[in-house]
Amino acid sequence: MDHGVTDDRHLLAELQAGRTLAFHELYDRHSSRVFTHCYRRTLSRSDAEDLTAEVFAVAWRRREDLRIYNGSGLLPWLLVTANNALRHQNRSAARARRLWAKLPPPMHVGDIADEVAALAGDSHDLKVLHEILAHLRRADREVIQLCVLEGLPPTVVAEATGQLPATVRSRLARALARTRKAYERVESEPPRALQIQARN
Repeated sequence: MDHGVTDDRHLLAELQAGRTLAFHELYDRHSSRVFTHCYRRTLSRSDAEDLTAEVFAVAWRRREDLRIYNGSGLLPWLLVTANNALRHQNRSAARARRLWAKLPPPMHVGDIADEVAALAGDSHDLKVLHEILAHLRRADREVIQLCVLEGLPPTVVAEATGQLPATVRSRLARALARTRKAYERVESEPPRALQIQARN
């Protein structure tokens, strides 16, 4: 019998007893093989790292279900778990693609965004813009910073923040309207500390 399998049998008993040091040993012993398996399937280092972490999280949660098959050690169980994680990832990606395909094309936000972005050209305006943004609600400030100042499309911001694109577009339109009103108010008043009310 292979010495590694004997070691895995001892390791399995320790794992099922809930000993965390045994889990560290399991990870040290098999993580590179699991990572390589995942990398060969995804061709993405980042995805392979995420999948490897998921495999070992499942192994810890389901340590009572860990098995040694045909004297092959724990690696086969880990690789099957990796395949399951890969299938789940592929199904999730397919669902996301189908959902994206059903969404309407993004709406153009309009010239207001161009006007706000133009504020960044002048240092006085930039300071005023900074003060106005500081007094907006966090969600309004972030959508302006991402869509207008950083130039990211609302669909990208929506995906990154887990929101619907329509939600980001409407939040952006409202935030830009508030910013424009605040800017017009500041420009029409004599210089003083800004008193901008954030709407809830």
